[in-house]
Amino acid sequence: MKPTVHISIPTGLLAVVTIAWLNPPCLAQSWNQLAPTGGPPSARETRSASVFDPATNQLIHFGGSYGANLNDVWSLTLGANPQWMLVATTGGPPAPRNRHTAVYDSANARMIIFGGGLGSSSPCANDVWVLSNANSVGGTPTWTQLSPTGGPPAPRLVHTAVYDPISNSMIIFGGNNCSSGFFSDVWVLSNANGLGGTPTWTQLSPSGTSPGPRGYDSAVYDPGSNRMIFFGAGPAGSVDNITWVLSSANGLGGTPTWTPLAVSGTPPAIRDSHAAVYDVASNRMILFGGAGYVNNVLMEFNDVWVLSDANGLGGTSAWTQLTPSGTPPPARVKAATVYDPATNRMIIFGGVSDLLGVGYNDTWVLSNANGAPVDITPPVITPAVTGTLGSNNWYVSNVDVSWTASDFESGISSSTGCGTTNLIADTPGTTVTCSATNGASLSTTVSVTPKIDKTPPTVAVTGVANGATYTLGAVPAAGCTTTDGLSGVAVNATLAVTGGTANGVGAFTATCSGGKDNAGNTAAPANVTYSVHYGFAGFFSPVSMGIYNLVNAGQSVPMKWQLTNSSGAFISTLSAVSSITSANLPCGGGATSAPLPADTSGASGLHYDTTSNQYIFSWKTDKTWGGSCRRFLLQLDDGTTHNADFTLR
Repeated sequence: MKPTVHISIPTGLLAVVTIAWLNPPCLAQSWNQLAPTGGPPSARETRSASVFDPATNQLIHFGGSYGANLNDVWSLTLGANPQWMLVATTGGPPAPRNRHTAVYDSANARMIIFGGGLGSSSPCANDVWVLSNANSVGGTPTWTQLSPTGGPPAPRLVHTAVYDPISNSMIIFGGNNCSSGFFSDVWVLSNANGLGGTPTWTQLSPSGTSPGPRGYDSAVYDPGSNRMIFFGAGPAGSVDNITWVLSSANGLGGTPTWTPLAVSGTPPAIRDSHAAVYDVASNRMILFGGAGYVNNVLMEFNDVWVLSDANGLGGTSAWTQLTPSGTPPPARVKAATVYDPATNRMIIFGGVSDLLGVGYNDTWVLSNANGAPVDITPPVITPAVTGTLGSNNWYVSNVDVSWTASDFESGISSSTGCGTTNLIADTPGTTVTCSATNGASLSTTVSVTPKIDKTPPTVAVTGVANGATYTLGAVPAAGCTTTDGLSGVAVNATLAVTGGTANGVGAFTATCSGGKDNAGNTAAPANVTYSVHYGFAGFFSPVSMGIYNLVNAGQSVPMKWQLTNSSGAFISTLSAVSSITSANLPCGGGATSAPLPADTSGASGLHYDTTSNQYIFSWKTDKTWGGSCRRFLLQLDDGTTHNADFTLR
């Protein structure tokens, strides 16, 4: 199925792209016949006599028969260059046998053998042997016969056996007495690997409805739930293909109970002498081969079936027939199977075809054996960035970065950095990263780099100084500067000058406003106030400044002055004069009285003499002012006031 691509682009960040399959793909199964060097072992019935050592990636096999019983030990390395090796053992060995069982304690590299037939089919055995250092790593593989207390179970063959690594127990069920009798009993061997205490047989008394006497069937074990899953038709002539579960199978944690498993899907055809393995991680039982009647015709099978939710606890259990590619193994019975959980491969060795009268010593591998959907898609990580987004992908507030990590196929097994991160400082970009790993050990890492600028730009008025006074014509040109040390200036502040008179003098305010940075922050306005004055050199003769001028009360006094700009050019407009007043002045000094408008002599009033370039005002004093002092006040439109003091007699 084609993938569907989802693209998640959080606002204000660079795009973050994630890809996810809408439907988890199932990697197809395929058969591959190995061509190992060395050996190989002779053709034989190998039912339940092989184990798998994950530490060394090898199949270890004991005994079997085809024409004669065997008690040899072989190992098959399963790397890039498979190789059979005959294992040299010490101790024992167990008597040659067939249709026995082998289980394996991988933590201690110990293979445990129980029962089997010592002749062509009889007599049966009920002995227990342990092969220590079975993987040939810790020392020489050595056989030791255990002497358990309790029981023992009756001698038997074609029974089933599973191993619980948690309690170090071997659990056996059913089997045949090397004649026409079949068993339905369940036994547990504690300290089964010969370590930790005296091995002891205990017969369980399960409640529920037993599968009944059975043999030539298969069982697997789920250590996490302490459940044994059993499938098989039982003795010849049985007509059921029911799947059974034995809870508390090791006799611990509750009363062992048999329960027929409710399954959906079409089950495998009724059969015996098949083989089965179990994938703990996916809770799947994988079944291969066997023989049974189809339309009253005895047939041998080479089909593969998978039971999902095999322990009955994860959901509805369902049988599904797999359809592997490649040439399959020839149909057979009594083959040995092991499972490599690290590579999801089922390995088949040996077996026979009773219908053809042929024994096999070939080795086959089924890839993607558990048939489970395979998660080949890394987790999907979506960031959520919370804050006030300004312009150009800049945030103008504190920012919280949070994450959603999801994987709808195998789930999220671990994550790093995927909590909420609070960013409060201005930054040109702080990288926040979330990494997540799913149940298939696929990882995704996503980073976001929020940019934060909460600080508006700085605006200043240039040219004119705050509080300064300038002479008309010598006022510096005002201007604006806009600076921003983080996101940069997007819009420069503009200048507005207000105030003053029509003559270009007086009090002015220069304002710079409208500055904006690339994040969208607007600067506070900047203001500068300053004054512009005329050039005023004082009153001309006959009046002096800084002294009391002596005049007769009632006399007209010619007041003369000039106004200039900074270059000395004369100002002639009469509007430059705002008012002319006089006020009583204590002759000994002190505050003046409220000023009064100054009277003029004649009808000339204030005028400008273009010949002398002087303003002239004929100030008429009052006769009643005799014996007092008076101040003449000239107020200009630039806001300044100039005065001359007089003593009147």
